[in-house]
Amino acid sequence: MAVEVEARSQLDEFFGVLKRRLWAIVLPATLIATIGISIAIVIPKKYVSSTRVMLRDVEADGGGGEGTSEGRVAEHTIRSPARVRAVLKELAWDDYMVLVAQDETEYVESTLDNLDVETPPMDRYAGQQLVRAEFAHVEAARARDFLENLMDRWRTEVLERRHNQTRQAHDDLKESRAQTEEVLKSIGRQISELRQLHGIPPALPDGDRIKQRLAPQFTALETEKEELLEIEENYANALILRDRLVAARDRMEDEVPYTTKVQADDTADRVKVIDGEIANLESTLEARGWLPAHRKYRLAQAEIGRLRHERDALVAAQTASFIEQVMVPNEGKVKASAQVEVAEDQLAILSQQLTAKDDKVAAMNIEVQELQDAYVQLGELGAEQARKHAVLKGTETQLESVRQELAQLDGPMGNPFEVQDAPNLPTSPTEPNPWLIGAFSVLAGLAVGLAVAIAGEYSKSTFRSAGDLARVMAVPVLATVNVIVTRKQARRTAVRRLAVGGFTTGFVVTFAYITWAFAFRQDLLSPEVRDFIEAFRGAFK
Repeated sequence: MAVEVEARSQLDEFFGVLKRRLWAIVLPATLIATIGISIAIVIPKKYVSSTRVMLRDVEADGGGGEGTSEGRVAEHTIRSPARVRAVLKELAWDDYMVLVAQDETEYVESTLDNLDVETPPMDRYAGQQLVRAEFAHVEAARARDFLENLMDRWRTEVLERRHNQTRQAHDDLKESRAQTEEVLKSIGRQISELRQLHGIPPALPDGDRIKQRLAPQFTALETEKEELLEIEENYANALILRDRLVAARDRMEDEVPYTTKVQADDTADRVKVIDGEIANLESTLEARGWLPAHRKYRLAQAEIGRLRHERDALVAAQTASFIEQVMVPNEGKVKASAQVEVAEDQLAILSQQLTAKDDKVAAMNIEVQELQDAYVQLGELGAEQARKHAVLKGTETQLESVRQELAQLDGPMGNPFEVQDAPNLPTSPTEPNPWLIGAFSVLAGLAVGLAVAIAGEYSKSTFRSAGDLARVMAVPVLATVNVIVTRKQARRTAVRRLAVGGFTTGFVVTFAYITWAFAFRQDLLSPEVRDFIEAFRGAFK
């Protein structure tokens, strides 16, 4: 009897699909789970050795924290391929020492993949940096030995680098100090030579400064200049005086009238007196040896001329006394001429003094100019000497600081490393997690089976039940929808399911046996199978 089809929910239909295609879900899940579990058992298990090192800040030459900088770059310096290669060569593992260059590079890269170094961020004012390192290896002893050797090598290289840098800085500062001292000696020699060459007195300390003393040539030059000015003034005055005397002399007459009264009885006696005076004057001229240009010579000749004129007049008037007026040389003009000659002599003396003094001042000016150049050189050398003294003082301060740093490096505070956790010997492998791999493979198999079942069911464009018809028909559907299966089709389906089931069972049993034999009885496996498994494991080491 036909009945009206009751409406089914989509959830019921979905579970109906899962029920009808249960094998499509179970078979992929079984295969993938079997493979995953076998891989989880066969895959090499790695032992992880870890360590923690606290790196304290150390003040470097530049004033920054060397420890902090080393800690920040620890991830890169520790994982340096060159350092890893050096550690592997020191450990001399058999599987590494037999490798050729290309394989050695791959081995180093594989080792780096198993090495993890991290520097967690810390407060900038913490004054220290934590460095965590982990290394995974299929052998626990190798994991510990490699990490321990690697971290020891890193700490040793950092300490040696700091020692070498500090020693190099110490040597450089000593060399710089020696060079500066040599330059100071050279400057001191140049200053001494300049002082000795120019007669410059030594400088006097004036507090923090050095005061240069003036050479006596400067004072002597000023004195000579004052004397030169005085001579010039005297010469000018003498020149004015000479000009005035010359003008006054030129206004006088050469001869003036002279009145003489002579008595006859007195003439002979007077002539004798005059002759005596003339003889005395001539003998004086001969004895003195005056030249005709000499002033006294000219005065004596004038006097002799006057006396002779007087004698001649007396001789002419011997018979009687008479009064006679004659022209005689002007004694005032003679005296004026004598004064002019005295003024010219004084002017000549002053001219010679002026010339000599002027030459002396000129020579002293040249000498003082050379002294000024020497003082300029002394100033430059003094400034350079002061700069070099400042440089030397700074070098001494830095050298003392470096000495203290060297002493600190050799002391207990020289090691900025604090090993909080030494590399441990792991007792059980920690990666990869076989339970996680197995669970993931089961879930992956179920997901694949479910996807295959749903894809196989809903990829067909057909009505699957009366409900599908009822949803598209305007009138109720009074019927059932079913698949008509012949006996031949039923046998084929049974054979196909039997074959798939048998293959699946054989696959599972084979993988389970191989896995069990590899884990407990490897002698039951053929060499080819063992080599294949080892090659597979090698990809995950």
